[in-house]
Amino acid sequence: MEREALIAVVIVLAVALLLSVADKGLIGGEKDSHGCYVAAGYSWCAASSKCIRVWEEYCDTPTLERLAQGYCGTENVAKVYVCGDRIRTVSKLIGGGSTFIKPGIENVVCPVVGPDSMSIECRQLLLGNNCVEKEIC
Repeated sequence: MEREALIAVVIVLAVALLLSVADKGLIGGEKDSHGCYVAAGYSWCAASSKCIRVWEEYCDTPTLERLAQGYCGTENVAKVYVCGDRIRTVSKLIGGGSTFIKPGIENVVCPVVGPDSMSIECRQLLLGNNCVEKEIC
């Protein structure tokens, strides 16, 4: 009888231990102070107030600026600027114009033409934009 009571106590303690370990979540399920799953590559982005993976989504202008620096010194690129959520590269080629790069979205190429011949998107990006460009190189 005494042995059976001891076995019952051991079983109860083992179940309690298992339940306390299960409450802590799976291995790799640790969250940071903002609730981002660090082991899954997520980090907090204050600019968008959400957890992101920096290789999938850009958080802020400094990250975009680092990405823009990758275009410096590449073939046929004269200047690189950052404005808002876009990178603008200016071509060295005559009439090459500018390419607007928004990470994760198709690039917009705007050749040098008169305003009446520009696409609506190029007109908006080149003429109707209130953004102050920051020169990267």
